[in-house]
Amino acid sequence: MPRPIRLLVVGEFAYNSGSSNVVAEYARAGPAAGFEVRIAAGFGRSDARVKRALPHEADAAWATHALVIHEGRPFLDEAAVARLDRAVPHHRRAVVDCDGHCAPLVSVDGDDNAWPCGQTAWREAFAAAGAVTLQPSIGEASAGTIRWPYFGMPPLAPASNRRPRIAMQYVGNNWFRAAALLELFAAMRAVSPRAHLQVRGRGWDGSTLPGLEHGTYADPAALASLGVRVARPAPFGGVVTAMGRALLSPVLVRPVLSQLGLITPRMFETAAANTLPVYTAADARIGALYAGTDGAVCLGTDLQEDLRRVLDDLPRCQAVAPELRARLAAEYSYAGNLERLRAILD
Repeated sequence: MPRPIRLLVVGEFAYNSGSSNVVAEYARAGPAAGFEVRIAAGFGRSDARVKRALPHEADAAWATHALVIHEGRPFLDEAAVARLDRAVPHHRRAVVDCDGHCAPLVSVDGDDNAWPCGQTAWREAFAAAGAVTLQPSIGEASAGTIRWPYFGMPPLAPASNRRPRIAMQYVGNNWFRAAALLELFAAMRAVSPRAHLQVRGRGWDGSTLPGLEHGTYADPAALASLGVRVARPAPFGGVVTAMGRALLSPVLVRPVLSQLGLITPRMFETAAANTLPVYTAADARIGALYAGTDGAVCLGTDLQEDLRRVLDDLPRCQAVAPELRARLAAEYSYAGNLERLRAILD
């Protein structure tokens, strides 16, 4: 038996953010892989729902190793790093670069992978937080980092014979995705004038994040003109179930992450749901992750034509989904990710 690892996860977690669901899966998969996974109560923050749902640990010295999750903004100041140093040695800590801050600079439509503090500051923060930096890359990781998926395949939704009520739905927050969503839903409306279209998540009702208005605003009038219903975010742990209520579910990737070829949780969650995951040519690197689908779920540059093709040949397109789910579940299970992490930490 491999020696047990007590893994302290350090980060900022909200019930409707990707990593809260991810850490829940690691906590569930941990025992089978020889891990006990808890969130650090003394570093970062967790909202009330995450505190109720996931195990937290107030004594950081409980851990044998730590995994620092960096999303959004840097959150560990010098005092916090010093406290972490006293609890878990630096060489037993790894950092996850979810947003490609350690990759070469990429800029797309006012967004980049250096926000909000610049790449130098990000790299200094990563070096202080841990001895190695892990990157969830579809292909080869950036220089100085190690490829590790981080995101994995959640439990597959049970098969259902019920016909979905929603024709197309996107489940996820608006983070530089509004333009892509409007283009795709406009094409779907043109192909199917009476289809039920829906989006669930934050940033689709006209609200924005202060200082990030350009990347988190979607025009409610534009969505209303297409007949798109805006619903509140899916409940914690209910993302896959929510996706299964739609016939088609697009996988929309923040353009910067798309260019960097990074994995996002939606790539797996959508594949795990009782829905047909589709992606556009703008996110072509997903094709490497969804290999074996023979392009059936890829929408090319003519969105209307390809949506019409999918709807006209729905049984053939849907036939690729079970094989895709099975392969991703085998290659990107959370237990398997933990085994890869053990090899890195050792």
